[in-house]
Order: sequence, then C-alpha cells, then structure tokens
Amino acid sequence: RDEPSPARRKALSAEGLALARTLGDGATLAYTLDGRVSAVLGPHDRAEVIELAAELIVVATQVGDTERAVFGHAYRAYAHLRSADRDAADADLTAAISLADEVRVPTAFWLVEASAALQALLDGRFTDAERSIERARAVGARAQGLESLAAHSVHRYLLLRHQNRLQEAEGELEQAAAAFPARPVYRCVLASAQALTGNEDEARQLFALFAADEFRSIPQDMEWLFAASLLAELCSRFGERDASATLYELLLPWEHSTATDMPEGSLGSVARGLGLLAGTLGRYDEAERHFRVAADVNARLRSPVWLAYTRHDHGRMLIQRGELGAAEALFAEALEAARSLGIPSLERDVEASRAAAAHA
Repeated sequence: RDEPSPARRKALSAEGLALARTLGDGATLAYTLDGRVSAVLGPHDRAEVIELAAELIVVATQVGDTERAVFGHAYRAYAHLRSADRDAADADLTAAISLADEVRVPTAFWLVEASAALQALLDGRFTDAERSIERARAVGARAQGLESLAAHSVHRYLLLRHQNRLQEAEGELEQAAAAFPARPVYRCVLASAQALTGNEDEARQLFALFAADEFRSIPQDMEWLFAASLLAELCSRFGERDASATLYELLLPWEHSTATDMPEGSLGSVARGLGLLAGTLGRYDEAERHFRVAADVNARLRSPVWLAYTRHDHGRMLIQRGELGAAEALFAEALEAARSLGIPSLERDVEASRAAAAHA
C-alpha cells in the first residue's frame, strides 16, 4: 500500500487478484481482496472499493475469516464516509464492531476502536473520543505496532486541536512524521500543529517542501484528501496565493467529498478547504459557493464540529468581502456551537474574528 506509484500498486494487486480467482481457494481470495482494497483506496476509486469490500465480506464469511470480514465492513464504511453517507457508514461500523467482538483478534479490536474514535471526533463527543483513542492505543500496541502510533497521533492531533492543547502532542507528531517518511500526511499534520501553536517558521519550512513540487510528492491515496485539506488551511493562513491556485485545481474535483483518512480522522467537507483557497485568491463568489456546499456536506456527515468551523471560515471570508452583518450571523452560530460542544480553540478564533470585524 505504500508503493508510491499508484499505477504499479494497482497493476500488481490486480494481477494478484486475477491469479487468486483461478485457484478456487476462498481463504486466498479473501486475503487477496483485502490487499486489492488497500492498494486502490483513494479519492478516485469509491465505487470499486464498495464493490470489492462487499465481495470481501461475503468470501471472508464463507471461509470463516471473520477478521477480514471486519476489514471489509471498515473499508466500505470509509467509502461511505467519504461521500458523507453517515447512515451507511455507521451501519458498516456497527457490523464491524459485532464481528470484532465475535472473533476477538487484536487487529480487529484496534480497527473498530480507532474507527469509533473517528466517529466521536466528528460528532463532538470528545470524552468518548478520548476513551476510544486510549483503548485503540492499548490494543494497537499489541496488534499494529507503528501503524497504531500513526493513527493515535492523528486522533490526538484532532482532539487536542479542538481543545486548544496541541502543545501536548508535538513530540508524538514529530515521531510519527519521522517513522513514516513514505506517507507525507504525517508531516502535513505536524506542519498544521506547528502553525496552530505559534511555531510558524517550522510550519512554513515543511509547507514549502510540499509547495515546491506543486504538491506532487503527496500520493493520491486514501490519505490524500486529508493531507491536502490540511495544506489548504496553511495556504490560507500564510496567504500563499500561487500555492493556493495550484492546490485549488487539485482539490476541485472532490468538492462534494469529505477529507477522511480512516481510521485516523476526518476534517469534514473538502469544500471547506476550497472555500479557504478561493478566499485567499480573492474569488469571493466561488468561496461563497464552496462554503455553502461545505455546510451541506458537513450536515449530511452529521458533524456539528466541522459545520461550526465552516461557519467561522465562511464568516471570515465575508469580512474580506465587506459583508459584516452576514459575517456576524455566522460567527454567532459558530460561537454557540463551540460553546455547546466544548471547542475552546474555535471559541477563541471566533472572538478574534469578531474583533477584526469590529476594527474593519
């Protein structure tokens, strides 16, 4: 799955799957279907992932490979979350939890607990999220090794970002970035954390490395939309117009998708990042449209957390546009949600934006 060339990854996995189909052995086919899904997970392959995951569930169930049936449900849940189909995603994750309880294999327990953390973070159930994050870490240390460290670091990044406690996670984020040089998403997470905690010089250095080759070093795999959406936030924060124009074109085809990297986490609608980029470029009509799409997608995702962030970002764009009354209405919604959900970082940012609007 970490082969950097998508074409080679897909060709090899397709060859393996074709060979497995000739053998008439269900266990081998389940194993190979699992590998094929891992190889093709990405923004382009949602329909194929759903089809392969459905077959994996059937074949794995027939041969008694319950662990891989858990993986099949998790893969399909990821595809549903990416299209903001929360009901279908939750149904698959519920099935995965039931099967994990049945098979009692550490890898399956880790996957469902890590996925539960993702769900809780989307919902704003931060106490539940923290509990699932720690349970996933405990079982993951036995089952998944470094992979569980990486997922734990992103879970913690998201939780502590909302709670305005990101300084507590920087060491762990640096460790994850160093442990996975072939997976740049962890360097994107680190850069975001550095920027949000005031270490802007370090964040700019990491950002510049990605922008230097027009973001081509980030493979378009299951982590790409999450990584690119973090970089969209940094483009906006740093006022990087050239990089914003490049990243905007890369993300535009996925406006109606979510920036979800399962089981690590989700940043909600990709359209929110597009709104930030369009606003940075002064394309306010486009930004308006993207923020409205983001609000709709985040509502369908049933994520009050990312809906609140979207309201705030939309309001900041309206200040740039000179629409102070409309901006204040969005700030009021964002602030109410931040207080009710317990997101002090967003509460702080809304107050700062209100002060900027008053000055304007």
